Amino acid sequence: MSANVRYLSQRSLAVYEATLIEQFTAMHKRNVQIQTFTFAAYATGFVFLASMTIFLPVATQGFIQLLFHH
Repeated sequence: MSANVRYLSQRSLAVYEATLIEQFTAMHKRNVQIQTFTFAAYATGFVFLASMTIFLPVATQGFIQLLFHH
């Protein structure tokens, strides 16, 4: 009887450990997906702002010259 109880308790502990590992893996995978999306969003925003920093002065310079051409 004692051996059966010990076996069942060890087995239930192993199942519990496996469940915890699965939960941690799922949570970690979700966190990685969120971090990847966040990084992609920030990178896209940075590239957009950098391109506007280069493009807007050039575009407005030509437009201003058209307005105030002497």
